[in-house]
Amino acid sequence: MKKIITDQKRKFTKTIFFLIILLFFVSDVYASKIVSFPDIFEPSSIVVDNSQIYIVEGTTIYIYSLEDFTLKKKFGRKGEGPQEFKDDIWSVEVKPNYILVNSLNKVSFFTRDGDFLNEKINPTVLGGSMFKPVGNQFVGYSIERENRTFYVVYSIFDSKLKKAKELYRMKWMVQPGRKRKLFETFWYGTFDNKIFIAREEGFIIDVLNSMGEKIFSISQKYKNLKFTTFHKMKFLEFWKSSYPETYEIRKTRTEFPNYFPAIKTCLLVDKKIYVQTYKEKDKKTEFFIFSIDGKLTNKILIPLVRKNPREDYPYWIKTQKLYQLVYDLDKYVWELHITEIK
Repeated sequence: MKKIITDQKRKFTKTIFFLIILLFFVSDVYASKIVSFPDIFEPSSIVVDNSQIYIVEGTTIYIYSLEDFTLKKKFGRKGEGPQEFKDDIWSVEVKPNYILVNSLNKVSFFTRDGDFLNEKINPTVLGGSMFKPVGNQFVGYSIERENRTFYVVYSIFDSKLKKAKELYRMKWMVQPGRKRKLFETFWYGTFDNKIFIAREEGFIIDVLNSMGEKIFSISQKYKNLKFTTFHKMKFLEFWKSSYPETYEIRKTRTEFPNYFPAIKTCLLVDKKIYVQTYKEKDKKTEFFIFSIDGKLTNKILIPLVRKNPREDYPYWIKTQKLYQLVYDLDKYVWELHITEIK
């Protein structure tokens, strides 16, 4: 009798154990969703709003329904006329009433359904790019030379895209006669007539008003991740396999740092600032989340998929979900991975 009871207890324990494993597996399955996008061949960026997904590929923007992932519209082509772009689109800003598209020599405006509104020619040609609206003006950057030093210069531009006020400058990662830096901290954004700029040194984001006057800074004590031989070898292996014709040049003309920068990039969405660092653990990437007024609200690990040692596959975060485009090497198709952020 005692043996029968013991065996029943063992069976019950095993059943509970397997149920726990099953529940864990099922929760992981329902936490993520994968959607194939056979129309896409080489996407460069993705933006998600409350109802649509915008994917940039070359000189084309695809608009998909967020509800059923059907293609609603695609627009843009190579050229110099309205709704045309001289070269690949640099960035897309999705606003409540319009879409702003940055490309070589101009800024184009479309409705959120992809209908053309108007465009502004960029008089700085290659000197300024990726304009972001702040009131009736814009924030952008330019590459400028002073003596023998190149700088990345953030500035306010007027409604005609002419430079009106310099905000901040930092040394560019490319300098004449010197090795090229491997990393640089380069990010800026706008929201509610405020300007946000990530500083080159430390873990600092300056917040300015629409006139370019500093209001406050978002800062965080942070121990920078050490750049090891392991990291260096990852880059060398990638260059050797992907760029064999320029491998030796990249190897000898790159300045490998002792530490990674504190900030890799940021995402300003849902009245939050997601600050991505270079730290990884268990194939997840570290993010600090701040409220729009600069208060730290969370620090989490998000399961980003890396494209190579330098880049992640294109991603966006919206309403506590990660949307990332990942190429499936076995199926030869781009997939959208949707993951709940807990």
